[in-house]
Amino acid sequence: MLISAGIVMHSIFDDDNLPNFDLETIKHLSGEDKTGFIEYVRDDYNHCLKMKQHPQLIEYYKDVLTRLIKTYGH
Repeated sequence: MLISAGIVMHSIFDDDNLPNFDLETIKHLSGEDKTGFIEYVRDDYNHCLKMKQHPQLIEYYKDVLTRLIKTYGH
């Protein structure tokens, strides 16, 4: 079952408090599902950049995406 990055990520930005993203959240997924999740996060990150979202949100997505790629590849 693929976890939608949109569901996981869009509900986190509340009053400037961004939780720590736990890489263990997707550890149990298949390789294909991990790749799909990383792509969703990348798409959300690019959307935030395009829409000029709050800098903290952009930085959060960048950090999560960087950690995902370093840990699970692309």
